[in-house]
Amino acid sequence: MLIAVVIATRNRIAVTRVFLDSLAAQQGLDRECVLRVYACDDDSTDGTAEFLETRSNINVMHGDGSLYWGGATHLAMTRAMEDKPDYILWANDDVRLFPSAIKSMLDDSKRIPFQPCIVAGTFLGTNGEVSYGGYTRRPGWRLALERAPCGVRIDAFNGNLVLIPRDIYSKLGPNDPRLRCTIGDNEYGLRNVALGGVNISSSSIVGYCDRNPRTARWEYRERFMDRLRGAFGPRGYPAKGWWCMCLKYFKGLSVIANFLAPYIRIFYRAR
Repeated sequence: MLIAVVIATRNRIAVTRVFLDSLAAQQGLDRECVLRVYACDDDSTDGTAEFLETRSNINVMHGDGSLYWGGATHLAMTRAMEDKPDYILWANDDVRLFPSAIKSMLDDSKRIPFQPCIVAGTFLGTNGEVSYGGYTRRPGWRLALERAPCGVRIDAFNGNLVLIPRDIYSKLGPNDPRLRCTIGDNEYGLRNVALGGVNISSSSIVGYCDRNPRTARWEYRERFMDRLRGAFGPRGYPAKGWWCMCLKYFKGLSVIANFLAPYIRIFYRAR
């Protein structure tokens, strides 16, 4: 069995090292199971790319600094798909995996008989609260996602650790690189559900990952122009990619309403 571990890296060599060490320490996998890393480094200047090149069993691709998560993951995932692995495993390089994380997610992937499913890992922050994982979609015209508990069917997910079987990634293709950071991972889950697929959250916590600080988000920037640039920038809602996503998942006036919703936040500072 080949599991292609897809990661995007940029300028955080210390946490990347911790992630790779936790990946190498995985337990309970069959001897025939191979974890092969496909890493796209987006023009790091701290030695991350050079460090990756020294590690065995890592395929390294290089970006120009403009890819962000969406573009780097797209390149690495496209390259991984060429080798036709049994599973593709998205992973953020700032997660610290429990030793049984991948084994438990492989077991979860077999919980629904005769139907492959995407499994999204659930993480704790160091404060003991759930930080990342799966979401269910609230009914209504607006795209509103609600945090889901472990072990349930979900509509969308964070991309921190996501196990995607071959039958599904062959049908869905790679992630959309136009959604360079925000909502690109959520879109992949929504795409799978729209095509009749199943997503589930992991049945147990798979590791630690702290949430990014709220003050780092564009909605909390004090100056209006900073919020404006953030909203349309790669860490916000790039207009072209967000418009295409709205056209795909909404109908009628809800297309325009959902498209405009995040940009309304430009006009007030979130508290």
